[in-house]
Amino acid sequence: MHMNMDWIRSAMTVIAFLTFIGIVWWAWSARKQGDFESAAQSVLEEDDRPDALVNVRGGHHE
Repeated sequence: MHMNMDWIRSAMTVIAFLTFIGIVWWAWSARKQGDFESAAQSVLEEDDRPDALVNVRGGHHE
C-alpha cells in the first residue's frame, strides 16, 4: 500500500507541475499579449463619462 501512495503522490506532483507550465504558457502566448496589453493600458486611460467627474464626497466636479 505504501508503494501505491508514493506513486499517487508523484503522479499528482507531475500533474500539478504540467498544469502550472500550461498556465504560464497560456499567459505568455502571443495571442494573449494584446489582451493583457490593452487591460494594462485601460487603467491609464482617461474616462470621458460624465459620472467619472464625481469627487470623493459624492459631489460633481465643476
